[in-house]
Amino acid sequence: ASSASSASERDDVALLVSRTTTPANGTNDRRKTSVIATSNLRRAAQTVALAFRSRLERDPSEKLVVLSSLQEISTNVDTLSLTPPLRAPLLPDVPAHLAAASRFDVAANSGNKRLRGNGLQRMQAFAEWAFKRDEDLIIVGGHSLFFRSFFREFLPKDANPFDARDVKIRNGGVVAITLERGTVVEGPDAATPHNGGVATTSGGAGGGVIQYRIDPDSISELHLGFEVLKKKKKTNSKKHA
Repeated sequence: ASSASSASERDDVALLVSRTTTPANGTNDRRKTSVIATSNLRRAAQTVALAFRSRLERDPSEKLVVLSSLQEISTNVDTLSLTPPLRAPLLPDVPAHLAAASRFDVAANSGNKRLRGNGLQRMQAFAEWAFKRDEDLIIVGGHSLFFRSFFREFLPKDANPFDARDVKIRNGGVVAITLERGTVVEGPDAATPHNGGVATTSGGAGGGVIQYRIDPDSISELHLGFEVLKKKKKTNSKKHA
């Protein structure tokens, strides 16, 4: 769970990523909703399809949302997407009923990452997409470098729980976070924003700046979690005559 900072709505975002909304009837007697999003790289889509096989088989109408914004951050050849824009990834090793094109919402799949784009732009685009969703929870299948970069960018500068800035999430690991979103009004009378480790985009309400921040106290390891940071061995620098 999380709360939006300096905003009227409450929003939760995680890796698991969630969003809290108030039911129209003002009660809390409804089931929580969630959506599953995946990178446009085939290995992420395959992992998500198989990991949530039971859920997907219970509801044949549910779609996995393919997001180009979740594409891995690296120049390595295995981070390039072979899936064309507005197409579903081909998953030859996944059962046909889970890999069918009709299983995917590809409206936000713009194909391979732009040559002149960068990871920060994609992280911001994902955060903006997440806060537009109505679900309580957003489940994200992605990549270790992307997520590590996400922590480095959005955690406050003085916070590093689980060494999240320095290590990767383990393969198959699940980590939950809270991402806060707020609009900071610029000008001489504006309050000083808590902007440690946040990224911003212009266009906030009243001409302010939209900022995102991970609540460091919200991070939790649900399954496997983070790799363990290897400590450097101390070397003996004494000289002997």
